[in-house]
Amino acid sequence: MLFRSRYRHVYQEADNFAAFEPYVKWNATVDAAMRIPDMVRQAFRVATTGRPGPVHLQFQGFEGQVDAEEADLDCAAETAFARVPPFRPQPPSELVREALARIAAAEPPVIVAGGRCRASGAGSALRAFAEMAGVPVATSLNGRDSIPNTHPLSVGVVGSYSRASANSVVAEADLVIFAGSTAGSMTTHFWTLPKAGTKVIQIDIDPAVIGRNYAGTFGIHADAKATFDALLSAAKDAALPRRNAWLGRAAEICRAWSRLTTVRLPSGSQAASEAASSSSSATRPSRSPTCSARRPAVPCRRVSSPPASSTPSRCSASSSVRF
Repeated sequence: MLFRSRYRHVYQEADNFAAFEPYVKWNATVDAAMRIPDMVRQAFRVATTGRPGPVHLQFQGFEGQVDAEEADLDCAAETAFARVPPFRPQPPSELVREALARIAAAEPPVIVAGGRCRASGAGSALRAFAEMAGVPVATSLNGRDSIPNTHPLSVGVVGSYSRASANSVVAEADLVIFAGSTAGSMTTHFWTLPKAGTKVIQIDIDPAVIGRNYAGTFGIHADAKATFDALLSAAKDAALPRRNAWLGRAAEICRAWSRLTTVRLPSGSQAASEAASSSSSATRPSRSPTCSARRPAVPCRRVSSPPASSTPSRCSASSSVRF
């Protein structure tokens, strides 16, 4: 059917197969009905292993003409690949001991949790280890739910679309532990956070990304959850330093960021009246309204208040607001 209709203005004659290539882990065509079972099976294997990601299967022909075929097919489903991750590579014990020694020797270390921490379900183990070792935790955008924003060790999202507090903490650290993160441009603000020369530990299930963007990286090729479980177990018998000064410094950076991003509405304005009315409502807690806008990239940007003669808007501020 395809060879008879190609280049004859057939309905939906658009070769969009190549358009998927940059965005998927595997881009393939199902050329015959008999290939559907093994192609779908392989699609799930590729999507769930290593760094999980999307795959694309396109039926042969601009209109999926393969559906005109008939075939007796057997299901080729594999239950192991119905979850992420299907396998958990364990970290070598000697690398766990070396990583723990490096963390203990660091004065202001920080963990940067990426999307593979979320995919691995490493959140609980990561938080337990961070609490035991006294290490603040920043996240990438994809790793945000690795630690609650309200957790005392959470400093926020780091990188270009970030909180200034997270960027400041990572900038001051002498050891950065990338866990389940490629250390790509958005998470590192184009590889300036951490700055060149900072010691780096990178934990990832994909060996190809370890040390890709930071020379001299100490790498652990393993599942993120398995690695934090191993670090937590090893830390119970290790003499880890107390980092009260560093944790206090990180907490103060976060408090300062929170104060600077609080928007104070001018008294007497319509917005202030509405805010006061809202705060007295039984359905809302009484608190100062805060700006929920997406944080811009480093360096911090200052947004000045409008001139006194201008009409106050719903988001106008009585003083400058720094993100």
